[in-house]
Amino acid sequence: MKVTLDDVKKSLPKEKGRKDAIWVKLWVRPISYPLSLLALRLNISPNQISIVAIIDAVLAAVFMSINNSFFIISGMVLLNLFIVFDCMDGTMARTLKRASYMGEFYDAMGGYTMCAFSLFGAGICAYNSGKNLLFDWEVYLIVIGALGSVCDIFARLIYQKYTANTMMENYKMGKVLMRENDSFYSKEKENKLSITYLRLEVDRQFGIAGFFPPLLMLSYIFSFMDIVLILYGLYHLLAFVVAMGLFCRKASRFGI
Repeated sequence: MKVTLDDVKKSLPKEKGRKDAIWVKLWVRPISYPLSLLALRLNISPNQISIVAIIDAVLAAVFMSINNSFFIISGMVLLNLFIVFDCMDGTMARTLKRASYMGEFYDAMGGYTMCAFSLFGAGICAYNSGKNLLFDWEVYLIVIGALGSVCDIFARLIYQKYTANTMMENYKMGKVLMRENDSFYSKEKENKLSITYLRLEVDRQFGIAGFFPPLLMLSYIFSFMDIVLILYGLYHLLAFVVAMGLFCRKASRFGI
């Protein structure tokens, strides 16, 4: 069957489209559709696009860490392209109706790679380039970037470990626990006044698949990288503390 652009566009579920970040709706989805079609016509698989996204995220951080304007801009362009690749792999899998657990694994690996290295690379870039509003060439800009990256990936690790342990515990008791069936999580996620809902919404709009990549590029061009680093560093630190408290409370339901 020959895939058309219309097939690619129709593959996106309406519910998922509604949950897309504003930046994704405005720019990322529209450009990802023709690129997804091109990749499919070239017989490139969704998993191969996911692997490209992982490499892209690493190269973006490495390039931003090099004290050269060409490499820095190239790194930030790659950072923005990551979101496109992140959309493409899912779009292609849905178009081909080949969604798989391993596809989700590769997709998650890309996200974790981006979380682990992007803010750290931005901190080195801010220190090297001096493109800052308040501070020039201060070494703690690297520390803020590193701390933000560690807190971001650590918070996600806490969630994944909690999910793995609860699934194993329920399996032993003859139950099957999936994220969608976790009533505590679902209620927190849907309650618009809950901390969980607010954190997810902020992360969706301003995180690695939202406004963070274009905002970081603008901060370099207009010299306010330190402001972006401080805001994101504090946000990831707060998110880490919230994740610790939330999932420790949830884990206490299973006893000691």
